Amino acid sequence: MEPDVLLRRRLPLALVAAALLAGCGNARTGTPRPETATSIATAADAGGSTGPLPLPDASAGTAAAPDDAGAASLVAGDYAAAGWSAVAGAPPDIGLAAVRGSASDDVWAVGDAGLVLHWDGAAWTRVPSGSSVWLDAVWAGDHDHAWIAGEAGTILRWDGALWSPPTSGIEVNLNGVWQSADDAAWVVGDVGTILRWDGSAWTLVAAGTDVPLYDVWGSAEDDVWAVGGAILHWDGHAWSDVRSGPMPGIAGLVMPDAPPPDVPWLGAVRAGPAAFLRSVAGSGPDDVWAVGDAGAVQHWNGTAWTRVPSATGNWLEGVWAATADEAWAVGNMGAVERWDGGSWSAVPCTARTRLKGVWGLRDHDLWVVGGFGTILQQTTREDS
Repeated sequence: MEPDVLLRRRLPLALVAAALLAGCGNARTGTPRPETATSIATAADAGGSTGPLPLPDASAGTAAAPDDAGAASLVAGDYAAAGWSAVAGAPPDIGLAAVRGSASDDVWAVGDAGLVLHWDGAAWTRVPSGSSVWLDAVWAGDHDHAWIAGEAGTILRWDGALWSPPTSGIEVNLNGVWQSADDAAWVVGDVGTILRWDGSAWTLVAAGTDVPLYDVWGSAEDDVWAVGGAILHWDGHAWSDVRSGPMPGIAGLVMPDAPPPDVPWLGAVRAGPAAFLRSVAGSGPDDVWAVGDAGAVQHWNGTAWTRVPSATGNWLEGVWAATADEAWAVGNMGAVERWDGGSWSAVPCTARTRLKGVWGLRDHDLWVVGGFGTILQQTTREDS
């Protein structure tokens, strides 16, 4: 994981590179989160959590990122010019990790210090989670069914009224969650952890690997994908490794070709054939995307995984697919990319922070979340 942005301004590049490499291992417990503007001392404590923080007054408008955070100010006019709206609702010193919904009035966003936000079609409100750890993933089926996964074996379940924590029975960090139409849910995490929900309890399922797994998505109960240091597939009976090439880890560091002048060096990871995949999503069984380090993009066409050229060399952390002709990916330094059915292209975005999650409805309401409480929305989408 990347070091706290406050550290970047004070450390020489050699130390930044060393810190980045040291933080890219499997375990993330106790790792400072780059999305927050907490003090160095606070970020270094267990889990990097500060506990719940009060939400800003919505009447004050959209909050600006801290001046020393290395992120551009969240100025509504700037985003509007790029087709985005910056939506208030999250503390500016809390990072958001994921966003998912089931309808235009039912969207969830989760992040650091147990933060859980809900969009009801008009505003984001904070919903008590009962947790203070980093929450890394969220899935929503409808207004009464949702799941959250996070650090230290955290799994939360939404029943339409409150979040309750079923016992996972493990302590490893959990990074991705998905549920099928028949209520079978999957959670993946570090050291090859895979858990399955059968409607009443979570059970460990053999993954056949001990590499970290960062995300999970499926088109059906017998067609589920998990990605991380490998590409795994569930066929209804067992998980198998179907990676398209070696992905042992991080290969090196490079300077960005043209870093924005108002942003300190954030770094980029050169992956080549060796990279972790951070997110997976698709529009159907023959249209699945996986994205990751250094702009790594891979696509499943129903038969094989192939590498697809990306529009950026930045770390990509989130992907979402609407149709075979439209998919979105987000990542470091405000990177936003769109697939138009033929190629990936960069989409203008004035955010200069780490974007972690993206989700939308097929014809409107695209949401992006990331560091420093960033919540962006596009209410209409036109072909590039």
